[in-house]
Amino acid sequence: MSGHHAKIEKWRLEQSIERTRQRRPELYEAYLCTNPAQIPEKG
Repeated sequence: MSGHHAKIEKWRLEQSIERTRQRRPELYEAYLCTNPAQIPEKG
């Protein structure tokens, strides 16, 4: 099995975070408070 496993894992995490932001904004805000490096850039 070959492929870009790291890229796939990053994409899955990004998708999970985005779903949480859309469906559970209160959890997303709490997540941002504990993971400030994950704050998306605006623009």
